[in-house]
Amino acid sequence: MDAAQTTGPRALATQVKPPFMAPAVGTALFGALLAPSVSPVALCLHVVCVASALYVAHLRDEFVDAHVRGEDDPRVAASLLRPAITVTAFVSLVACAALSVVAGPLAAAFALLPLLLGYVHASHLDARTVAGSLDYPVAVGLVLAGGYVAQTGRVPPWLAWPSLSFVALLTGANVSLDRLDRSFDRRIGKRTVPVVLGDARAARVAAGFVALSGVVVLAAVASGALPLPAAVAAAFPFAAAVLCVRAPPERAVRVQMVAAYPFAATLYAATCFGVTCVLARAAGVAP
Repeated sequence: MDAAQTTGPRALATQVKPPFMAPAVGTALFGALLAPSVSPVALCLHVVCVASALYVAHLRDEFVDAHVRGEDDPRVAASLLRPAITVTAFVSLVACAALSVVAGPLAAAFALLPLLLGYVHASHLDARTVAGSLDYPVAVGLVLAGGYVAQTGRVPPWLAWPSLSFVALLTGANVSLDRLDRSFDRRIGKRTVPVVLGDARAARVAAGFVALSGVVVLAAVASGALPLPAAVAAAFPFAAAVLCVRAPPERAVRVQMVAAYPFAATLYAATCFGVTCVLARAAGVAP
């Protein structure tokens, strides 16, 4: 790769990673649209917080993995990464501060935590087996809850259930993704779940977490926290868990990612009409 590619502005675009950013931003919308009404300003500020936090995480990953640890060939020069991390973190902090003014300090706290997780992922959390598997899913769970809090300023008890279900589902997907890199991670001494447990047991762990997301939904329905139709959503992670428990890594990742979309859509639709969300109100079918 030539110098222009590693130092020019286009190099920074390599750290915009839609497979990770799109689900997180979509989850922010998921949370916001569960609210009875939506403030476009609060929604936009929260999305900026989320997107910039993820971009900080990706920039830090590139800096640490390529320039500090020497694990990867650098795609972006260190002289460009350092200011980019600083500027993006500053943008995220400004957006969080503005969100605090618009939606309250609780909304800002939920938006700030993913930034902190993203900043310490590389060089700290990713070097630990459990933390490296959980940090992104936990951040997405916070993003879902934060989307709702940004619109309402409160955290109702039922909100924990869809957030936890996403954490479980994405943890399983994270372990499956680490299966793809098991040989490389083992060579560089990175102790991911597949490196520590082996591929077969890691596949079972991943399937277990995916199934757990369905169990969380059923427990929420049984407790009355989520409406009965939400139980239908549990079928998707259960099916994905069964299909991928013995599947090779590529197929497991594909199955889990495909299952995530109908799971999210079904869970949203059921929860939305159960809590009188903005779309139910707009459609005139709110209870």
